[in-house]
Amino acid sequence: NTIDIFDTSKYENGELMSDKDKDIFTSDDLNMKVNFQMDLFGVKYNNWRVSTEMISFADLHLLDKQFSEIVFYGNELDKIYCTDAGAGSVAYGFIRNRIEYGIPKEFTLGMLHSAVDDYLSKSKWGIFVNSMPIYLGANINFDYSVAMAKVISGEQRFGSLSDYSFYDYQIKAKYTDLDSNGKLDFSYGLATQIDVLENCSVHFILDDLFSKLSYEDLAGVSYKATFIDSLDYLDEDYEAFDESTQNDSIRYSTSEIDIKPGIIFGVEYYPVEKLQLQMKIDNRRYSLDKGFSFAVGYKIAKFIPIKLILGTNDGSFKSEFQTGLNFDYFDFDLAFSNNSGLFNSAKGIGFRTGVKIKF
Repeated sequence: NTIDIFDTSKYENGELMSDKDKDIFTSDDLNMKVNFQMDLFGVKYNNWRVSTEMISFADLHLLDKQFSEIVFYGNELDKIYCTDAGAGSVAYGFIRNRIEYGIPKEFTLGMLHSAVDDYLSKSKWGIFVNSMPIYLGANINFDYSVAMAKVISGEQRFGSLSDYSFYDYQIKAKYTDLDSNGKLDFSYGLATQIDVLENCSVHFILDDLFSKLSYEDLAGVSYKATFIDSLDYLDEDYEAFDESTQNDSIRYSTSEIDIKPGIIFGVEYYPVEKLQLQMKIDNRRYSLDKGFSFAVGYKIAKFIPIKLILGTNDGSFKSEFQTGLNFDYFDFDLAFSNNSGLFNSAKGIGFRTGVKIKF
């Protein structure tokens, strides 16, 4: 069950919220993930490929589940609550220049050693495995960090005690500004393709080895706020205590974001010439196609491909429709995607388009 963000306006017009709606709002923390990628340049020649892309990713922790429960169901007296306030939220962007190379010569397992070749030749299954052509490739990534922001710590404490109520809020964050500098870092990747059958292949890619993003001379901010309201209303001169302090002169010399190695595993099968079946697992942190997916593609005309993709990603269900125009010297790609919750309340949309000139 989900609630569209655009439907929440109905509560502003006097409609009462049902218990079912409250359960949706309080079922989990309110988080948001944003991913933006743009391919800026790409050239392929023989077994070499050079490309440039811009990647941005944000993982935002907006609201703690406990805070939502208190908003809808109230708080207990003489109890102090402590919830997160955005701690761990991070957003970053970088430009990646990638050089890829695929070894043109195919390999077989028997080429590893004569003993392996002799062992595989003893059975029909071994002969079949040894006949599979294996293709290898590698890539090096030149990653230039552009911008980042991170909430180092964030907390809110509040409660209604016997003689007063209070609310404390504090947050500490760092971010890049005009005085910050990005750095150039390197990462690596390996790729393998095995042609199991003439019309079926298996792909395995290990990317982002030793990947990190480095930033220098970052700005920082620290903010604290306190509100105390005494329950002694007999004092006519009483005023609630409300104080806040902010320090925006903090500087951080360096900061790094580690990107864990990503794995892509896929199987591609063509039962007939125009029909394509795909299965893929992608666990790259910033990937648009992260998760497990199954795809069916078909060419309804020589130059008009269509593809339907169904998959899961972080507990949500994803459906995507792709189409475009494919000519000898020009490709145009267009895709729309929709996400909805499987085990939680989640909504998301996606849009992708691209132009490729082939020469």
